[in-house]
Parts: sequence; structure tokens; C-alpha cells
Amino acid sequence: MQQAKHSGDFDRLQLAITALKDAEAVFGGSVTQDSGNDDKGTMASTNDEVTETNIISKYGKQLRQVAEERDTYVITASALCEQLKPNLKTLSSLQRM
Repeated sequence: MQQAKHSGDFDRLQLAITALKDAEAVFGGSVTQDSGNDDKGTMASTNDEVTETNIISKYGKQLRQVAEERDTYVITASALCEQLKPNLKTLSSLQRM
């Protein structure tokens, strides 16, 4: 038993469990998922349970902003790649030069 406890796998598991307990203590409840669509911008102080609705209502604006910035980046990067594509050469063609 002691040998198993001193292995790297046990240490990683123990760290993961500690991190989960810390997160649960910070958020003050069990982690659950619900299907609500409430988007008011602040989490009610009386509801300590971490739910999808609470997360969206507290961080919805920031999450939407990050998604929009990600989409803009992807579209811009794709457009740039399309512009560069005709000027690309193979490595073998460059070796002959």
C-alpha cells in the first residue's frame, strides 16, 4: 500500500483531488449542469450552486467577446492564407535554384 502511495500516479491523483476540492470550496457547492438560458450579467448571491445558468449569467458577456475575437482571428487568418497560397512553392522546386 505504501509503495503505491509513493508512486507518481498516486501523487497526480492526489493533486487532482485537492484541486477539485479547492475549486468546490471557492464556488461553494456541487458542480451541476442545467439547461437554463438566463443572461442577466450577475450571479445571485443566494444561489451558491455552480450551474451552467449561473456561469452564463456571470461570465456570458466575456465568453461571447472571446468567441467573437476567436472567430475574427480565424476568418482573418484564413483570408491571409488564401492570399498567400498562389505564391507558395514546393521545397523541391527551391532546391533546383
